[in-house]
Amino acid sequence: MTITKRGVITMFSIIVLTIILCLAENIENKVYCVLILIDIMIVQMISFRKSEGIDLFYLFLSLIALFHFGQVFMNVFGMQIVESYSYDLFLMYSEHKIQRTLLFSIIAYNLIALGGECVKNIRNRKHRVYKVFTTEKENVYNFGKMMFWMLLIPVIIYDITMSIQGIQYGYVAKFNYQYSFLSNLDMYFPISIICIIAGSGGQRKWKAYYGFALCRIMLLMLTVGNRSQLIIFLLLYELTKITFIQTKIKWGKTIAAGLVLCFIISFVAVIRGGHRITFSEYMTQYNAVNLFLSEFGSTLLTPILAYEYIDNHSILFGKNYLGATAVILPLSQYYLSEVRAYMNIGTILNPYSPSGGGLGGSVIGDLIMAFGNYGLIFAMPLGIAVGKISKSIKKGYGTIWTKCCLLYMSYGILLYVRGTAQDIALSFKRLLYIVIIYQLYKYLLSVYGNRR
Repeated sequence: MTITKRGVITMFSIIVLTIILCLAENIENKVYCVLILIDIMIVQMISFRKSEGIDLFYLFLSLIALFHFGQVFMNVFGMQIVESYSYDLFLMYSEHKIQRTLLFSIIAYNLIALGGECVKNIRNRKHRVYKVFTTEKENVYNFGKMMFWMLLIPVIIYDITMSIQGIQYGYVAKFNYQYSFLSNLDMYFPISIICIIAGSGGQRKWKAYYGFALCRIMLLMLTVGNRSQLIIFLLLYELTKITFIQTKIKWGKTIAAGLVLCFIISFVAVIRGGHRITFSEYMTQYNAVNLFLSEFGSTLLTPILAYEYIDNHSILFGKNYLGATAVILPLSQYYLSEVRAYMNIGTILNPYSPSGGGLGGSVIGDLIMAFGNYGLIFAMPLGIAVGKISKSIKKGYGTIWTKCCLLYMSYGILLYVRGTAQDIALSFKRLLYIVIIYQLYKYLLSVYGNRR
């Protein structure tokens, strides 16, 4: 294997930027934040390839930047943080705590980027090329349709009951939903849409199924207020389209759609708190961009609290990752619930949250809680893993079914940005069940197909 020229430039640029930030001591927050934004901008430019469009790794980096450095952007440009829906971290914590957390976060961000770029810029001289057989496309497409129609009635019932509870009780309906069986089935629905889009190749019917999935996302967002899960599935559907149907990205429409989505997400933040206002009223009373960056940028609170926790107690020595592996075991939510909670940084840090709960996780906070400053050692392997998965989805080798599985598991990867390692483990566990169902489907197809 050989490393491309772009790879050498990438590694050199990221290392230099990291060194500059490490040496930037005894400067005020504003200057420090400017340096961080410059670093993020350069990393984003390096990781984006116009010829390849958007891939999983680029989405992963973009979400880390949004969630952990959103308020840094606001601080630099003097934007007002909407404290009703978030925390003004720069007022709540000392300059020392902010800069210490930002330094770890930006180095981790660079190392994650470096790991992923190393994988993406390596040219394999020899790799196994899989021929795309028509039967394989048909199997994946028909499997997606089978899953769709099998799950259609349960997900419709789920949508109706969840929406009713959402209208009555707001966002808490997501956590108090009484039909857990339906909510579990709902998590398997996205694989049907991914398989239908991937197996169609643009030649079979897929738009109606895709349209139905989008309507579900909009319905649940507006009635319940659930955003993270739904937006990630939306991103994965779009990534599936880019990967398999090979539609050229129209950047004007993409940027416009992104801005509209930003406004809708911020609107949902207002109405899920019980404010019943129209979208036009929202547009005149709120600054959507400020609200969006304020709320999502406050994810940096988790790494700040992680540092405070290890200062007063000790690091977890990787127990949070061991807790994640426990999720894979069947029925672990019953007989290992206390172990899973003890090893979940969101649960551990909730008592230290300014609101006393509802903190949420963070991929960077996970590294801090696990190993302190030594957690940086594991940032680059994380980037390598995500970069490898992204490359396997994007490049021309690998079966269609394998890519669909990786896309489905990518839900946990993207959710991990402001979640915990358990999100990845849970996605992997669901994927195992889906693989078993698919193999059973292929077996029955071969047996009954040969009899005809």
